[in-house]
Amino acid sequence: MIEVKLRNGEIINLKILGINYIKRLCDMIQSLDDEGRSHYRYLVIDNYKSFIKCYLRILGRLLLNLLIYKMFGRYFLGVIAVNGCKEVVGFVHLDIALFDSFKHAQYGIVVRGDYRGRGIGEVLTRHIIGYAKAFGVNTIYLTVDTDNEAAIRLYKKFGFVIEALLRRVDSRGGKICDIYYMALHLSQ
Repeated sequence: MIEVKLRNGEIINLKILGINYIKRLCDMIQSLDDEGRSHYRYLVIDNYKSFIKCYLRILGRLLLNLLIYKMFGRYFLGVIAVNGCKEVVGFVHLDIALFDSFKHAQYGIVVRGDYRGRGIGEVLTRHIIGYAKAFGVNTIYLTVDTDNEAAIRLYKKFGFVIEALLRRVDSRGGKICDIYYMALHLSQ
């Protein structure tokens, strides 16, 4: 656990996602505002059934980590930001592929609406990049909606570059949208 002071002086704790925090993470994802839901489509919760599905998906990823790592060279790593009330207010994750000679990871992040703009995204991103380096990852990839300007600024701040514009490839609230494919090259 690492204590971090946010821009407003509040202290949060960063923790590796464990089984004991899955429900709290699902609660945070379920409570996302419209903007959060529109941009974070990795896990969507809109009813009890999807809540259970989300819970089981994360639980399965954590429980299978050792088996999948040993057999296929893949690892799922999640880091959560927890406030003083023990609520999950941010989540970042990497899907890491390690067995090929080119080690890469897929990145995703979400911050609860009332905590955006306080620096949690920056703290979580810095932290997960450190883990990626420790795993020997060469490149971290992500996709982001072209209109998500705050996220794009964050990613560029850490050195991510736009590698491709994918037109009309995703759906957000019934609207077709464009996304950027971005990459952070850790070893060149």
